[in-house]
Amino acid sequence: MVNGQWSVFPKTNTLNLLRFLILIISIILSDSYCYGQDLHFSQYYRTPIFLNPANTGAMEEDVRVMAIARNQWATIPVNYNSIGISADMNFPFKLTKDKFGVGIQILADRAGDSKFTTFQATGSGAYHLVTSGRNFMILSIGANVNYIQRSYNPELLKFPEQFNGDYFDPSLPVTEQFDRLNLGFFDFGLGLNYQQVIQERHILAIGSSMQHLLSSEQNFLRKSTNTLLQNRINLYINGEFKLGKGYSLIPLFFYQHQDKKYEIVLGGGLGINLAPKSNERNKIKLGLGYRAGDALIPWVQYEIKRSSFQLSYDLNNSPLQIASNSYGGLELSYGFLLRTRDQRERYYDFCPFIWF
Repeated sequence: MVNGQWSVFPKTNTLNLLRFLILIISIILSDSYCYGQDLHFSQYYRTPIFLNPANTGAMEEDVRVMAIARNQWATIPVNYNSIGISADMNFPFKLTKDKFGVGIQILADRAGDSKFTTFQATGSGAYHLVTSGRNFMILSIGANVNYIQRSYNPELLKFPEQFNGDYFDPSLPVTEQFDRLNLGFFDFGLGLNYQQVIQERHILAIGSSMQHLLSSEQNFLRKSTNTLLQNRINLYINGEFKLGKGYSLIPLFFYQHQDKKYEIVLGGGLGINLAPKSNERNKIKLGLGYRAGDALIPWVQYEIKRSSFQLSYDLNNSPLQIASNSYGGLELSYGFLLRTRDQRERYYDFCPFIWF
């Protein structure tokens, strides 16, 4: 990297950024707070393909592997568990800095007494257009195709007619009709991501994606109505700005909207380079997020060479804290970067990238 000084955006980029921020604020003020229908992670920035298909292959090395696990509301009898793993790689174009990325992702989520399970397999691709200069720009566009399967086990549920007047009797017959116990469908998503690099030291990223472009019915009972899976749209702003002497500032903003429900996460972190004179990565990051109306999210991340680990915990402050005792979700993620090309092929590589 080149040790340059702080630089402001060109006038055109500043106007575009202001317009984007105004759009975000306008959308946020138009709805009431609630949660979306899809699974979510507090470490959303550690699930790059799930966040935005345009992030596929967006890293400074050749191959990236990410894994994440979340256990939510463990103090409540019915807890929620989510896991995910992804792998993506990029292919550079000769004589240009552009790259093409491809990736795959597997997600699984289980919740409730009936073990309601969601399984999602994703294939994604993205093109990264890169400009030249010390204040270069990376514009990425991506798309994905998802196969989603959902299932549940009604034998684990309890029904009013199994109460015999004195106590619950599981041997009593149930007259509830279950038309099907699982369903599967395909859907698609699109995304854009814009990264501005300043003096090859500072990064600002603004992105947005939309999932479930082809709405699918989610009904397990044929008589059910209005069960279409609604579009999910997210917007985010992330960055890392070097402060000198081995420190960096990391702002984070995330907005997710689905079916008149939305989620807002605000936060930031401080990066500390533990070996500023070494060429090897050795950094710790400490941060705090706030999910509006729900939880505080302290987190810590450690990066060593091409590996990184992050641990976060949701401290619940919503009305549910009466039952949860303020305990929310424990989340752990791991990332690994792999270099497969030799040094001669890396002449046109670009860095830095946020998605690690």
